[in-house]
Amino acid sequence: MSKRSVLVIGPMFADLLVEGASQMPRSGEERYIDSYTVSPGGNAILALAFARLGLHCALLSTIGDDFIGAELRDSLETEGVDTSTLSVIENQQSNISLIFHDASDRSFLTWVQPDPLVHEHASAVARRIESNHFDHVHICFEYLSHRWAQDLLRSLRRSGTSISTGLGYQDSVSWNQGSVEQASLVDWIFMNEEEARRITGKREIRDLLHALRGIVREPVVTLGREGSVALSEKGETIRVPAVDVSVVNTTGSGDSFAAGFIYALLQRRSLMECIRIGGLFGSMTASVKESLSPRIRPELAEAMEKYYDS
Repeated sequence: MSKRSVLVIGPMFADLLVEGASQMPRSGEERYIDSYTVSPGGNAILALAFARLGLHCALLSTIGDDFIGAELRDSLETEGVDTSTLSVIENQQSNISLIFHDASDRSFLTWVQPDPLVHEHASAVARRIESNHFDHVHICFEYLSHRWAQDLLRSLRRSGTSISTGLGYQDSVSWNQGSVEQASLVDWIFMNEEEARRITGKREIRDLLHALRGIVREPVVTLGREGSVALSEKGETIRVPAVDVSVVNTTGSGDSFAAGFIYALLQRRSLMECIRIGGLFGSMTASVKESLSPRIRPELAEAMEKYYDS
């Protein structure tokens, strides 16, 4: 059986995760932090997770022609990610995010490449992609508003490719009718409880799940320490408790959940099993300083049944 193939589309970052910064320094003042971690972030998290899980994964993204871009590319290639769909934008820096975090929340200082340049390069790569080359595509929700991405997804879907996306804070804040139309391009949308409440206006889990049914066939919502919940196509509410870990940093846990869910989906597992593996992967990342847990491997998914049976 040939290796399953996934395409990840969206920006990636160099994440600089800072611990022990209680507040920003005043003008002229120097403050010290407890520790820091540098990790590939954004859509690189998903690409690296898929590669570690033994899938063929390509990342359609952009980097700058700088030191950070070279390091990001090297990190991807070392882990076996296909970088043939990665573009270098000349005379530009690479995306970077300074993340202040503790066990409960995060805040960000971020620099991103200019949108026109990013989508000029991304559309050129998209035109070279063969419609029958990928089993699954995961795309940044923000990119769904661009014509090149819409054309690519329609072509891939006609070839039987399944498609997913993930919501971010800003996506849920600016949600409108155009967002609903963009969501119709995908099969799965991953979001957390607060994002689901913003876009539906519902408070109760059951109500928001049924409201989401008008947007996506089988809604999936992560609930943090409460686990995850979904509504099956038959209308059955599926709730999976969280894996008990000591939470260190929630950066990347949502992307890790999506990676685990998609990995199980490509193995033709049930909705319950997809949510369980996604939840396990998300919890593993929440328990480490990096944006992706080094424990995310196929054997971790295989150990899932033992955890839930115990």
